Amino acid sequence: EKLSNKLFCAIEKIVRGRVACFTIPQEEKEDLIQECLLAVLKYINRYREDVDSSAFAYITQIINNSIMLYMGNDNDSRFCRVPWNELSDEHISLMYGVEKDVQEE
Repeated sequence: EKLSNKLFCAIEKIVRGRVACFTIPQEEKEDLIQECLLAVLKYINRYREDVDSSAFAYITQIINNSIMLYMGNDNDSRFCRVPWNELSDEHISLMYGVEKDVQEE
């Protein structure tokens, strides 16, 4: 368990270092860090020790790929986003399934 915790802390440190190198809105940084950590946990078992390569480089590449994928998906969805302050109460009730009170009608 101690070894797992130590490994996770080391990977988290690498992730935070890589994320800091990119221009990302502050409110999305924690989501991106979480995506990167999940990607590393998902693909770390594919590392081959018999090949002469660096485990650090392998993990860093997984993180970079995860960041690029996240940023690509984020940019692709920008066209359909509406700022929260432009939404009406009717839009919000449709999004969250909140029905109008019977008394209001």
